Amino acid sequence: MRVRTAVVGVGHMAHSHLPNLAQFEDVDLVALCDVSEERLQSTARQYNVPRVYTELTRMLDGERLDCVFVITPEWLHAGQSIECLRRGLDVFCEKPPSHNVEESKRMAEEAGASGKLLALGFNRRFSVTEIKEAFSEHPPQMCVAEFIRPVDEYRPLINGSIHALDTLIYICGEPRAAAAVATYSDPEKHECIAASIEFANGALATLASGYGTQTSAERLSVYGHGIAAWWNRSSVTIRRGDESETREIGDSVRLEDRHFIDCVKGEAEPIATIDDAVVTMEWVHRVFDAAQIEVSPAPRTGRGYLQWCPYCGADIVAYREECVSCGRELGAWSIPIEDMAE
Repeated sequence: MRVRTAVVGVGHMAHSHLPNLAQFEDVDLVALCDVSEERLQSTARQYNVPRVYTELTRMLDGERLDCVFVITPEWLHAGQSIECLRRGLDVFCEKPPSHNVEESKRMAEEAGASGKLLALGFNRRFSVTEIKEAFSEHPPQMCVAEFIRPVDEYRPLINGSIHALDTLIYICGEPRAAAAVATYSDPEKHECIAASIEFANGALATLASGYGTQTSAERLSVYGHGIAAWWNRSSVTIRRGDESETREIGDSVRLEDRHFIDCVKGEAEPIATIDDAVVTMEWVHRVFDAAQIEVSPAPRTGRGYLQWCPYCGADIVAYREECVSCGRELGAWSIPIEDMAE
């Protein structure tokens, strides 16, 4: 079976998925959709995609598809994913599903009603499977997850370090209690969160979400019952007694893309679904509540926010009115939500 797929949103993150889809021998990448004609044409040439659209509904009307990759800003994820599900398509949606639990639940309800797969982009799950298997008979007793990035942003536990929390839930199961404290750079952008989490199976975890630290790191340590495991973006190590084995990790985005295509073909069982994402989102917000962090649907300024330039893909520098790489106007430190048309 050849899988006919399209990608909605061809900004920075899409270029982590597009090379994989273009290279998989059983995938036909037939169309791209984005609000930027310039970005569409450039990306279509780069990956030899035959057709482009600036409106999602026109693409869905005009193409015969098996699945769609939704890789747009998160405030568009729910509406676009639901539209694709209602067309009878399997959907891969980048994380997070939304900014709030209610909208995430609505996505899950639509996926259930459609009978189609709505997979979420929690790619770290695909690089810690050996750790999960190592603790399959007995749950971990102690975990430490760190997700550190140099620049502060709006509610980063939803957008970045949600990976660390989701990985803890994937390995340990559902939590039952959380305590947390946070520091702020301003009311709309917290810098650091330190959370303690207790899981239903008795496992304990510490989550460190650090932004505005001017450095970067991502690590996971898992201990219990004579087993110690360590993970970073490049390798995983598992030690049992005096024996230790380290394995290099492949590209986790490529692993999740391959797995999603296999699920569409009926050759694999989903690992990261919208139902999983609902649980993770619920506990993101419980950590926020514990740290006394208020979450609005978007920054109150109404400007929205971007991590990457929508034109050239370079990292956004906070509070700059233009991209420091290509010089294009961004509008304050971001572009307005209303310009992110569906």
